[in-house]
Amino acid sequence: MEACSYQGRFLHFHKKYVKNSKNIDVVWEMISRDHDNSTQGVYMAVKVQDNLLLNIEKRYPVDSYVLSFPGGICEDTDVVSQGLKKLKEETGYIGCRENVTEIGPKVYSDPWKSTEKSQFISLSVENSDKGPQGLEIAEDIQPVLLPLNGLTDRLQEKSVELQAKIDSRLFAYALGVNYGERSRK
Repeated sequence: MEACSYQGRFLHFHKKYVKNSKNIDVVWEMISRDHDNSTQGVYMAVKVQDNLLLNIEKRYPVDSYVLSFPGGICEDTDVVSQGLKKLKEETGYIGCRENVTEIGPKVYSDPWKSTEKSQFISLSVENSDKGPQGLEIAEDIQPVLLPLNGLTDRLQEKSVELQAKIDSRLFAYALGVNYGERSRK
């Protein structure tokens, strides 16, 4: 059984009543999104020459700026179109389908507390493919380029420089990039 305790514009707070594998009753608190789409979010891993394109974005729940991937909530089921739209709005960079190198599977962002699922898209853009941002009134986002070489160190340095937090998905990605660098040596 599941009961909705609070329903906001974007998020719902639920209590889920279940039995665990030991047949013990458990009450689990969780968040869900109010979307019918099978993919609720999209994140863009964008390579610009030898750099990774990131956002420095004000995130009100942590009362700080956060280094993260460009992306956001999907408004329809075409995840690539939504990702390219978010990329242009948030960074000003214009991507195209022909430069998409990978479309990841649907993954859960934080399954211990949320039903939210997203997809990652990898692509390359040229430095010259940049125009103005198209931010919504509440958005406070600046694009930033970081060298892919030594990405975890670059992220931590930029975090200190900007007094910003680092999104866990971005840091996990950076660990993978660094692992790949070490494996090639």
